[in-house]
Formats: sequence, structure tokens, C-alpha cells
Amino acid sequence: MLSVLASMKVELEGYGGIDRGAEYWSECELNYTGIGQKNVNQTMNHLELGSNLEAVVSVGFAGSIDPEIDQGDLCIIDTVNSERGEVGFKTDPGLRKRGELALGQDLNFCKLLTLEDPVAKPEEKNELAKKKYSIIDQETYWVAKAVEENDLPFFAMRVVFDDINTGLPPASCYGDYGEVRIPNLLAWLVRHPQMILETPSMFLNSVDARKKLTDALDRVIPALLR
Repeated sequence: MLSVLASMKVELEGYGGIDRGAEYWSECELNYTGIGQKNVNQTMNHLELGSNLEAVVSVGFAGSIDPEIDQGDLCIIDTVNSERGEVGFKTDPGLRKRGELALGQDLNFCKLLTLEDPVAKPEEKNELAKKKYSIIDQETYWVAKAVEENDLPFFAMRVVFDDINTGLPPASCYGDYGEVRIPNLLAWLVRHPQMILETPSMFLNSVDARKKLTDALDRVIPALLR
């Protein structure tokens, strides 16, 4: 049995998303952690990470802070660190190898930095690029920490939603589980009308990232269950 964790339903469900009727899902427990340390910790405290689990698999979207890592790129996480500089974690080498073999050549091995606050502006991402990480999120480190405390193997995989030069709406436009707060988003667009034309591409990026993540899971999960 695998525990599969994503931050938000939009990462896995919807057009192009997972088919829960696929045979391998009968051997998986799927949960959503929400965004950020507080939500992840609450979720992990309620989950039963018991001896019946073979591993914990963390998946979802990420942002790129590496000019060589583009929107839609698939990344297997090698190491994950927190912005606070706490002790980092490595993904399980055996699981990482199985994931690599299942996915073939179309992937990147990345160092991920988990941030306390979201980064929406390209100039902020370019500043973070100096830290020599490839991708960023707000959850993976805290998932990895909880998994380590339960002495379970850990595997993480991300698809890039936004590249280093892509701007995003601020965190106030989203809820704890990624749901769009329509009034906040509309108010932000009124203040930043130049971003109105970017809104359709953000939707398309979401669909593209979800389809790529789903395709990757269709190959990786059966390989991890062997």
C-alpha cells in the first residue's frame, strides 16, 4: 500500500486528471495536504502512517527558479530543503531508481526548496535562483519530515506549473486547498489589468501540468508497488 499525497485537488482531479478506476489506485491511499506548513502538519498528524505502507509518495505542481527547467517539465526530487535551513531530506534511492526506469528519459532530477511564503513575481524567483535549487513549493519538506519521523521510504515528483519568468496572482487569491477566491482574483485583475490576457494561459498551464502528472503517475505508481 502506498500513501499518495498532493497539495490540491486541482493538481490531480478535473480535465485530464487521474482515473480512480485504474487498478493501481486500489493499492493507494490518496489525500490532499493543503498549502503550506500549517496545513501539511495538520494533515500529517491525522494520517495513519503505519507499517502497512510500503512508502509515501508526494506529488503535485511546483514553480521553477532554474532557467533550464520550463513549464510542463517533469521532475523527480533528489533532495528537499526548507527555507529555514533545517536539515534536508533525500528521497529513497531505490524508489527514485524505479521511478527513473518507469519514466524513461523525459524527466529532470531536481533539488527542491520549500518556502514559507509563496513567490509570485519573476524578480523574486530570479533572486531565489542564486540559492542553486531548481524548483520551489510550500509543502514537500514538511511531508518529508513527517515521513522521516515515521521511518518510511519517501518519493517525490513534481510537474512545473510556472517557469522562472512567469508571474502569478498572490496567495490571497487562493484558499488553503488551492480553490480560487473569485472576488479576490477579480479585484487583483482590476489592479493589474495587464495580467488579464495571461489568465487563459494559467488555466491551460494547469490542464497541461495535470495531464503530465497523471501520465507520470500511471507509469510510476505500478513501478513503486512492485
